[in-house]
Amino acid sequence: MSSLHDRLADLAEDGPDRPQPRDAWERGRRYGRRRRLQAAALSLVLLTAVGSLLGALLPALSYDVGPADAEAALRLPDRLYTPSPWLPGTDDVGEIGPLVALVGAERKTWSGSGAGVAGVSAEGDYAFLDLPGLGGALGRDQGASIALSDDGRLVAYPLTGRPEGEPTFVGVAVYDTVTGEVTSQRIPTEHGISFGGFAWAGARLWMQYGQLEQAADEEPSSSWGSEYHVYSWDLDDGIRRASGRLANRMPDVSASSGLVTWQGRRLWVFDREGASVLRDLRLDLASDAPPALNPSGTRVAVLEDPDGDPTLSDGRPYLLRAGVVPEGENVRVATARVGDRTADELWGWRDDWHVLVRDLGAHALFSVDVNTGAREPMLTLPDATESPGTVLAEDALAAPRFDAPEPPHPMDPRLRLGLIVLVVLLGGGRLVIWWRRERV
Repeated sequence: MSSLHDRLADLAEDGPDRPQPRDAWERGRRYGRRRRLQAAALSLVLLTAVGSLLGALLPALSYDVGPADAEAALRLPDRLYTPSPWLPGTDDVGEIGPLVALVGAERKTWSGSGAGVAGVSAEGDYAFLDLPGLGGALGRDQGASIALSDDGRLVAYPLTGRPEGEPTFVGVAVYDTVTGEVTSQRIPTEHGISFGGFAWAGARLWMQYGQLEQAADEEPSSSWGSEYHVYSWDLDDGIRRASGRLANRMPDVSASSGLVTWQGRRLWVFDREGASVLRDLRLDLASDAPPALNPSGTRVAVLEDPDGDPTLSDGRPYLLRAGVVPEGENVRVATARVGDRTADELWGWRDDWHVLVRDLGAHALFSVDVNTGAREPMLTLPDATESPGTVLAEDALAAPRFDAPEPPHPMDPRLRLGLIVLVVLLGGGRLVIWWRRERV
């Protein structure tokens, strides 16, 4: 059994190897520095992760479009896309210049969704058009027409108001895609206006409208229009009512031939002002779809009903016919089938020999040579559109084609914000747990 003296001797011998107070203090400081470095590294990793997520989720904030160039030449895209409902508008990105096309599409905001109109520029850029006075009226059944001028610079649309507390059309407005300027004209009305269509002839806008018989409400079919007439509007002047054959028949517009109106087998060509008849053409068949006159006025395309009765439809596409227009003011026009070619709609002419037709099954426009019947795909249309559908600038029909880029698809900002908040909360919670663990 060791004595007290022995134990004190053993303790004295082990003394130099035991931690001294100064050594313990240094080790504590080194441990603290190491813990702070670990915390800083963890924070840096979390911040880097959040930053990477932000960079991936916020691409729409830097969405750029080409400048609005008044002299930009139109080009025909090889396809049109249904834009993302979260695509930016012109209030955000500015004017995008002369437009190749207008595409009706769903547009969403933080508070809801509705029908919008996206413009497609000559460069293939997309942006929703923030048209003052249009509001959410495109979804209502009161003639939600919209028209694009031949050169793609001017957009005509119905102006919305509340004559009796309910939103309805009360006028017409024109938006300049280069300057952003809007020219509007209100129409005297008690209950509102129902439009039958818009069409451009140069800088003159043609329209058809009638007065609503009663106030529009949430059920558009409960109101109707009467006394539909055709009017023209020179933007430097007021709206004027048309007369003669144009008084009650909305004209179609042919790029260089003037105004064209049609009824049964008769086709009348007016000057651009609609003042006088230039030609009176008598076709060899009647059609329930408007014929199309080529740019030089030397050929006409018409759709023949396959069952022979244009008053009935069995769902089959029309047979495509074309004919040469003889010289003279009052002439008969003989047409012949263009091979076995069919079409659901006529969309105009690409040049004097190639007519553009729509194939609803293929969601596309095709160019058909009326001499040989050769068919070539021209433009794939959007899979789905909202009112007023797809509208093409007349000058784009004859323009060179290009491979159109797909517009960006921004993420829903509500989902984007939710993911950011979730990452921040998870990262912050992880830091709190780590600090508490290290303090124990």
